[in-house]
Amino acid sequence: EVTLLMHMGYRLEHYGMLKTIGYQQLMAYSKGILTLEEAIAQWKTKEYQYAKKQKTFITHDPSFILTSPDKATLDWVMNMV
Repeated sequence: EVTLLMHMGYRLEHYGMLKTIGYQQLMAYSKGILTLEEAIAQWKTKEYQYAKKQKTFITHDPSFILTSPDKATLDWVMNMV
């Protein structure tokens, strides 16, 4: 998908959607800047950092109510993914 978008003329610096986690790393791989292993490692690191920021934000925002789902709900969510 990333290679196709690049061939269609899309460039990382011009399109917001291409600045998302994953696209940045795969574009760098497609351009030969990163190896596939480096791109995957960076992608995982960026995803972890973003999830940590989200958790911090949600934990400190009183409008969010954190609960622990029961097993049936958790199973349903996991089957939807």
